[in-house]
Amino acid sequence: MGMTKTELKKTVVKIKKLLKKRDCDIIDSGIELARALDEPAVFETLLEGCSIDKEGKIIRNKIFTGTGPAQPYLDHALLNLIGYNPNDTKTDKSLKCENIKKLNLSETKKQSWYRWKNEDVKAWESPKLAGVWPELPSGLTNLTNLTSLNLEYCRSIQNVNILTKLTNLTKLNLSFCFKLENVVGLKNCTKLTSLNLSDCFKLENVDGLKNCTKLTSLDISLSRRKSAFISSNGYLKVFSAPLQNVDGLVNLSNLASLNMSYCDKVQPKPSKEVMTTRKEVAAYQEEIRKSMK
Repeated sequence: MGMTKTELKKTVVKIKKLLKKRDCDIIDSGIELARALDEPAVFETLLEGCSIDKEGKIIRNKIFTGTGPAQPYLDHALLNLIGYNPNDTKTDKSLKCENIKKLNLSETKKQSWYRWKNEDVKAWESPKLAGVWPELPSGLTNLTNLTSLNLEYCRSIQNVNILTKLTNLTKLNLSFCFKLENVVGLKNCTKLTSLNLSDCFKLENVDGLKNCTKLTSLDISLSRRKSAFISSNGYLKVFSAPLQNVDGLVNLSNLASLNMSYCDKVQPKPSKEVMTTRKEVAAYQEEIRKSMK
């Protein structure tokens, strides 16, 4: 027996209060409550008016639309609701997990990277924003039919372990994920053909790509040799990217496009920073193989 209208209204109000908090742990408790109730009407009410368009962009309703500082938290809540949306709910068809093949989660506020105004840089490096998505929302693990995922400018994520189960991915954009440290989570994404890791300034290695043998295009370039960030104490901090080890590229036998611009610490150093043919990439892979002996 389902909830009465009064019970449903009270429950939704309670969950909405949790989902609107600027604390991912509290938000997740609201998601768990919604799931535990096993009541489709709860998801239907919260997701009413939401959808995903043909370009993979999420159309938000009023519940999940907020101010700049609040929006990352609201998106965390919305993505988890979509990921855990039961099959029997009467929500928009585009929100059914099995129907989601393309998702664009790219953040659009790029001015804080290009315009070095003090308040802009401090905004994206602030503790509140930096701690929002150190990991991707867990609900993404249920979107197993995804073939294209855009996470460009998701500045705070440190790893992509959530993507381990998304084995149908063929195209992935992680450019400008400034805090991404590794790509171990891509070890099972063996259908990937295109991967963008440009301007991932904290990326230490590409070992997670060893199994991605269908890759034809890979970008690990940097837009500059050194990058500047505002540290927590307000001072400008300048550093170069740590990427040195590219052994994970050696067995990518289909790779025909490889951009390594400004990857100055990489060993062995490529004779060409931008390789556009299979022959050029294969020659560099042979250099890597020799350096491993």
